[in-house]
Amino acid sequence: MLLRFLLFSALVAVADAAESGAAASQGVVELVDQSRVSEVTDLGRAWELAEQARAIARTPYDRALVELRRGALQRRRGDYNEAMATARGGLALAEPLRDDDLIAQYFHLLGHTAWSLGDFPETLEYYRRSAALAGKTGNSGLAARAHTGMAGMYRDLGDKAAALPHHEAALRLAEKSGDRRILADVLNNFGNYQSFVGNYADSMATHRRALALREEMGSQLGIADSYFNLAATADMSGKPGEALVHFARAQKIYETLGIARNLANLHHSTAEVLRGMGRFDEALGHLRESEKLAKPLNAHLLWANLYEEYALLMEARGDFRAAVEYQKKYMAANEEVRGERTRKQVAALNVRYETERRQHEIALLRRDQELKEVELRRAHTLRYGLIGLILVGGLAVAAIVSRQRLKLATERRVHDETRAAKEAAERADAFKTRLVGIASHDLKAPVAAMIVGAESLRNEPGDPVAVAAMAQMMVGEGRRTLTLIRDLLDLAALENGRLELECMPLEIAGLVRECLSTLEPRAQAKEQTLTCRVEPGAEHACVSADPARLRQVIDNLADNAIKFTPAGKSVEVSVTALVGIVRVAVKDSGPGLSPEDYVKIFQPFQKLSARPTGGEASTGLGLSIARELITLHGGQMIVDSVPGEGATFSFELPAVEPPES
Repeated sequence: MLLRFLLFSALVAVADAAESGAAASQGVVELVDQSRVSEVTDLGRAWELAEQARAIARTPYDRALVELRRGALQRRRGDYNEAMATARGGLALAEPLRDDDLIAQYFHLLGHTAWSLGDFPETLEYYRRSAALAGKTGNSGLAARAHTGMAGMYRDLGDKAAALPHHEAALRLAEKSGDRRILADVLNNFGNYQSFVGNYADSMATHRRALALREEMGSQLGIADSYFNLAATADMSGKPGEALVHFARAQKIYETLGIARNLANLHHSTAEVLRGMGRFDEALGHLRESEKLAKPLNAHLLWANLYEEYALLMEARGDFRAAVEYQKKYMAANEEVRGERTRKQVAALNVRYETERRQHEIALLRRDQELKEVELRRAHTLRYGLIGLILVGGLAVAAIVSRQRLKLATERRVHDETRAAKEAAERADAFKTRLVGIASHDLKAPVAAMIVGAESLRNEPGDPVAVAAMAQMMVGEGRRTLTLIRDLLDLAALENGRLELECMPLEIAGLVRECLSTLEPRAQAKEQTLTCRVEPGAEHACVSADPARLRQVIDNLADNAIKFTPAGKSVEVSVTALVGIVRVAVKDSGPGLSPEDYVKIFQPFQKLSARPTGGEASTGLGLSIARELITLHGGQMIVDSVPGEGATFSFELPAVEPPES
């Protein structure tokens, strides 16, 4: 019986493989190859060819091959989250085909894309899986690309020791593959590593070897990239004149190919070199050229880098007012980058979830169908083979069915537990990604602003007005940094359930007054009226609370009220003692909340429709943390607002008896 079942399973697997198709259609292969060739000079044309291939793809293998091409193009043009979603969907198509080489290519694309998104743990895992499968299939070229990817990731993390073995492995495998294009790419990355560790002479030699290979192949884009890297290495080794020569050669090729993004980056890098040489007017010209090229690209990261270089150039020229203005633009562009990536990450996670859910449902249906077919064949065999032993046969069938049902129930339970664990891991991974994104972008801007301010103070120590302005700006950015760090630490502790309270009985009216006294200067600066009203019976009302955490909640609510209230208006805080509870309410005179705001008001990383009236910063974490802290105290947070008439945020905590004096 077992032999028959195994034979049947093997036949089903063979039939499935035959139905799925073991190779791509000729027309699809030709269009994919044409797209790969066009990618070097015309990304738009390459995408059109990939879409044509997608339109005629019929078999699962066709679709898997086309999605690999589309994902690579999306990553090449900077649509990293779309590339990640496409690659994951394509991998789900490729895995049932059992083509290790195709799956290895998908893992490499996923690793390369995760690297671009800054998710280094996921990058490393994908590259390792790609290298393992490529080694299994004997694809030395793909294994070399995986190792050079891992080396580049470790280089970006600053781990020189971990990067070097992967560079050496990549070089060995690239030489073994005999593929000059892959060898040139590996040499290019190794040359960047040598620059990173300060071996500039070796780096120049390695880049020249890569350049020679690319010249032999006639790869114009590769030649331009090699000149770009030679220029960067020359600049780092203190040879700015040589760097400018190489930049000019790369620029000529990029202009011929019409690659606007590469040209914009080249002009930006050229401006950096010229600024270091004191040739400020020429640097400004290159920055303006980079800005002109960047306009149609809608690339927020490129704009952020441009504004940062503008700020440094203006500071070098002694135009500190312009430097500060460009620094503000840089910070705003950085905020756009973070917001855009957050939106794309959410969209990518949704696509990933839906793709995996559909694939899982298909797998369950197929498994159920196979089990039903097996049961049917077993029933027929028992009926024809054991006709003289109907009773015994019936009992045997009942036992088999019972065991099978038990097996199915066990499998479903294990599946449900596995899915729950997977979803929890994905939520934790998404939370980690959001924290890293917030920290890497929001902390960079204020720290950079403080550095600019410090440099200005050093350059203009005798100008009291400039010193006072820069010092005030640095104080504000320092407070913004401390607030963000505190919020991130609190959110991480709340998410992991590690935040502990040290509660004691305390009079809440006194704590409210202390908090408002520290915020009074901010309200006065905006010409606002900040009042505290303690209702009869609430003067000595007590709650059991952690004083520091409850102060954090009150500070957050009152600070938000000041932030969103226009100049000249009022903010009112009241304390009321009710039956068994104590309520603290903070009412502002701002624009109020829209219906859409209520959906996301207490969600982390969310910003509401209203904007601060004095240009203050907002991380989108404060209200989320405040509500969680009130919940930990056994209370509740309440919101009441009418659009155009302000908003009232209040919290209620259980009242306790005052401590004995």
